[in-house]
Amino acid sequence: MSYSLVMDPLSDVLSVARASAAIFSRARCRGDAWGVETRGASGGIFHAILRGQAYIRVADDKAVYLGPGDLVLLPHGSPHTLASEPDVPGDWIGGLPTEPTDDGLRCVVAGEGELRAEILCGSLTLEPDASTFLSPLLPSLIRVGAGGALAGWLDATLKQLAGEFADVRPGAGVLSARLAELLVVQALRRWGAETPSGGWLAALWEPGLARALGGVHESPANDWTADSMARRAGMSRSSFYESFTSSVGESPAVYVRRWRMTLARGWLRKGISVGEIAERTGYGSDQAFSRAFKRTVGQSPAHWRRAAREAGNNP
Repeated sequence: MSYSLVMDPLSDVLSVARASAAIFSRARCRGDAWGVETRGASGGIFHAILRGQAYIRVADDKAVYLGPGDLVLLPHGSPHTLASEPDVPGDWIGGLPTEPTDDGLRCVVAGEGELRAEILCGSLTLEPDASTFLSPLLPSLIRVGAGGALAGWLDATLKQLAGEFADVRPGAGVLSARLAELLVVQALRRWGAETPSGGWLAALWEPGLARALGGVHESPANDWTADSMARRAGMSRSSFYESFTSSVGESPAVYVRRWRMTLARGWLRKGISVGEIAERTGYGSDQAFSRAFKRTVGQSPAHWRRAAREAGNNP
């Protein structure tokens, strides 16, 4: 299965989400026992292990090992702890000392003694409405190991990213942001490809489900039902429905409606008329679209657009 077919829905969502990534700090971890606790963020967070190893804990979940060259993404910005061992407690990052760097990045120092690990920390920002669509489809933690098919690419990208900060040159800020975005996209698609029961991302790598999802994203105005999506997938209706619901975590009808409403909110922000949006999203009339919008979003399109304008959220 080619990347172009399988990855279209992911590209579509990230494009609508206006996903952007940036590196905001690094951590230098010293000694045999160190820990860094964060209180989370409103957007996504990712960490790249440039040197050494670490364990990451999210809430009460089991600690996950991270080795040199590994990348971990927390799509929901969940509070977490990075530590030298699974059971080592973390010190709040805001109370840790910092040390100067040549690249201008804030560098926190955890522990004392010999340098044991160095971690690059970044953020992932999504447009709010698209984030509302994407967040329920992603797990709290996505780990991408340094081994596997993308090992060379991941290692080279991390080295280039580290190099941009080590030897600051004109354009370094823009280039580092683009490299960070590439890391995030590669992490998402590789995790989906390598996780058999990994939800929506994994569904993009199942040929039948990928065809159905691709169809919805290519032509949201089509009359998408479980039957028509199953035909697109080349599966029986019952088999498709069970597989889709199990993998994606919601029914085909709910997925289609949520994606259409995500597009609709973006078009409402841009001043596109309700009638045209109804046509673009496959509803037979303004009234049908307005009913679906209110059922999903909780407000009529007119009230929602007015509230968005008052909040100053127009592009």
